[in-house]
Amino acid sequence: MKPRVLYIASGGIEEPLIISQVLRYLKRLNKTFATCHLITLERNMPDNVDAIRATLKASGIHWHGLPSYKGSRALNLWREIWNGYRLGKQLIQQHGLNLIHARSFIPGNIGLRLAKKTNAKFLYDMRGFWAAEKWAKGTIKWRWMRRQAQAMENRLFHGADSLISLTDAGKHKLVADGISTPIDVIPCCVDTELFRPDRNIEPNDGGGPRMISVGALGPGYLPESVLGLYRAACDTAQAKRDEKPPHLTLLTQTKLAIIEAAAKRVDCSLNDVVIQSATPEDVVRFLNQADFGLCMIAPSAAKVASSPTKLAEYLACGLPVIANCKQIGDLQTILDQNNIGVALEDQTPAGWQTAIESMLELLKDPSVSARCRQLAVDEFSVDVGVQRYANVYLRLMD
Repeated sequence: MKPRVLYIASGGIEEPLIISQVLRYLKRLNKTFATCHLITLERNMPDNVDAIRATLKASGIHWHGLPSYKGSRALNLWREIWNGYRLGKQLIQQHGLNLIHARSFIPGNIGLRLAKKTNAKFLYDMRGFWAAEKWAKGTIKWRWMRRQAQAMENRLFHGADSLISLTDAGKHKLVADGISTPIDVIPCCVDTELFRPDRNIEPNDGGGPRMISVGALGPGYLPESVLGLYRAACDTAQAKRDEKPPHLTLLTQTKLAIIEAAAKRVDCSLNDVVIQSATPEDVVRFLNQADFGLCMIAPSAAKVASSPTKLAEYLACGLPVIANCKQIGDLQTILDQNNIGVALEDQTPAGWQTAIESMLELLKDPSVSARCRQLAVDEFSVDVGVQRYANVYLRLMD
């Protein structure tokens, strides 16, 4: 029996993450499900609602935007859960939906309540350890709030019919914590037809190493290490007078003041650094003008379940990566087993220098780009992710 899906996602329908990590999957899953109703939490409803709804309907997706409130986080969390529950219950009753796929914590709490009131199966697609991540970032400020959030999250782990973890490390932690719910591992994947090497872009013949960092550089990330690695590359080029200076591109929406403060802390000039935001298509173009990518995420116990989308984007474009791997999902295993990058051992000038030297050595390997691309196609392609989701859907319907 084909599932009739209610998909609940935290984020707006026009947000890049929803486009890349929800819509691209659902459009490919439409042969697996009989129908799909998608609820998104919208901070600002888009102007072209009717056009978006019509476009998605053509792909078998019926979209329902639910207002996401600003202001008190604790109060609005319960408002969103209640409003999502009411809308979800109505859709289940009207359309005979029998599988609830909830992506992240607030949708999960909506889905759990709906599953208890209906006969629908409940798939909780965890995007990390929510309570621990919010505590590490300072979003949850009081211990009693963390205890409550953790209790809510534990109910999701135990109450779901099946779980999705982004990493093997996250799955192992859940099992070690006594979670007996079936768990499938599906990392963050990308469209490898969009993210691919472009042979029309001229190679870097004789220029300095071209580095790129995609995504946020604010709380939860390591802008000092991004700029420290660039500073180390500049020092290396200066020490070897015959080498051209490196280039650094930062594709980010992080406020310039945060980047400038980080640069000051590591005594790094931003004069020759490109800093701008970019569309997904532009990201591909910039990646194809780089030699390697930087993945600098702040370590924390919560990040054991993290799968950086930027890693998949780098690899799909044939770029090796320098990554901070400590406590970050499966990154260390991925780098060790595939020889497609360098692990940053220490967030110090010496650690940055060592990582840059190791990467320059790796770039001499003529097969490294092909290895990166093949790993992306085999493990991080959205088509691979879609097949894994389809298998979970069909298993839940047995």
